[in-house]
Amino acid sequence: MIQKDYIMRLIEQAAQALAAILAKKESRLFEEARTDVKQAFQGLLGLDYELAYMLSPEESLTCFKNGDTLDIDRCMIVAELFRQDADIYGEQGMILKSISGARNALFFFLEVFLQQDVKYTEECIYKIEELISKLGSHTLPDAVVKRLMDYYELNGAYAKAENILFQHIESGDTELFETGRRFYERLLGKSDKELESGNLPRAEVREGGEALEMRRKGFGRDKDAQAGDYKTG
Repeated sequence: MIQKDYIMRLIEQAAQALAAILAKKESRLFEEARTDVKQAFQGLLGLDYELAYMLSPEESLTCFKNGDTLDIDRCMIVAELFRQDADIYGEQGMILKSISGARNALFFFLEVFLQQDVKYTEECIYKIEELISKLGSHTLPDAVVKRLMDYYELNGAYAKAENILFQHIESGDTELFETGRRFYERLLGKSDKELESGNLPRAEVREGGEALEMRRKGFGRDKDAQAGDYKTG
């Protein structure tokens, strides 16, 4: 009962803080709106604003866990604060900072969605899709890519999951090969109807898995060649 009362108070306080931020954004009082964002990070979440941007998304996530249990209500609040901050930076023409905030927001909305708590599902989907559109072709951290692939897979959008995988492997990320391998293994266990519904027929699943393996081997050869050049240099 005490925990439930705490959560209700926290949600109410967050709603009030977000209403104030939105009002200042609409009045184009962007610096004042950001001051409110910073205060909400500290007051609602006990998280320093500057530190929140310095930490990786996965490091920040530990602040919202009690053992293995994730506090999804606080995760939703931090996701929304990052989202608002990204919008404020965007309005001010500070594109790199806007992208950083949007990436963090996307990470936390994805994390909440993947917990499959029905009270936040619709809101998460709407905001995830909005952030995907906002970020466009900008490179995402591995932690976001993995969660975005899981999001697409859960929604049966297998071709989109494959696209985001290859987009980021091509960008130079290397830790996604194992994620991709497991992804294709799971797809091979699905029915032809499920795969076709996800715009990735079985033949294309096999082709994708083979292409991923070829790229992995090619990357390994490139690394060995670079190491050899370094030693001879």
